[in-house]
Amino acid sequence: MDARALALAAAAFAALVVTPGCRTAQAGNVPKPADVKPADAGTVPPKPSPAPAATGPTPVAPPAKPAVRREGPVTHLGRTVLPSCHRMFVGRVEGRVSAVRGLEVLRVSEDELLWGPPRDPDDEGRPHMVSIGEEGVAPAPGRRVLVLARLLPSGNFEAVQIGTVDETDGAAKLATFRRTLDIEALRSWDERSAALRAALRADLGSDDRWQRAYAVREMAAFADAFPGALGPDDVERLAEIEPLLTDSELRRLAASARGGGRRP
Repeated sequence: MDARALALAAAAFAALVVTPGCRTAQAGNVPKPADVKPADAGTVPPKPSPAPAATGPTPVAPPAKPAVRREGPVTHLGRTVLPSCHRMFVGRVEGRVSAVRGLEVLRVSEDELLWGPPRDPDDEGRPHMVSIGEEGVAPAPGRRVLVLARLLPSGNFEAVQIGTVDETDGAAKLATFRRTLDIEALRSWDERSAALRAALRADLGSDDRWQRAYAVREMAAFADAFPGALGPDDVERLAEIEPLLTDSELRRLAASARGGGRRP
């Protein structure tokens, strides 16, 4: 070690043993002999306190991922459509009014109310005026339809969704909509979740093509909205049905649901 390194080491050692708050011995700061008290016989001078161990920065735990909130509607319909829907009913298209500013307006009778307040007695039997935002998609007069509608300031309705229910799978569609409303009426999220998942597991084994496809889509939407909420029975049922699905999009959705849906 050269002379410069020795000097630096000696200076560093001296800095460690200097008592905090005291000055080092310099010219004009040397204590007089009378100021120095001799140590008692047999007394061992105390050792200097060791310098505190060097510590690194305190590890900071990574922020925890926010917990998935399990509350509110459990069905896709309940999360997306019902919040903006004032009335859901089954009826028949009585006629079509000429398009106005790109809208088509239907006269639709109401045969069964599924969602919404009861009608005023004075309006009983009077068709609803229901506008549709696209031309060429309105069901033809005479068709039986399921209408999910938003109330307009005029007292008429705008269709949020409208579809025919007089075809082969119409009964299954109506039964599913009624069941959805029953599930969303349950008190707690856990009750709603358990009821929905049990119903969907049964639907996955249905011989009805529409019912089975609906179950796959609904289970995938549930897994996407509530990652990790599907149970082992749900995942097992999806795994059983996935190879039997002929539609590639349904197979993709089934695989996604089995994987837990979208990650938070």
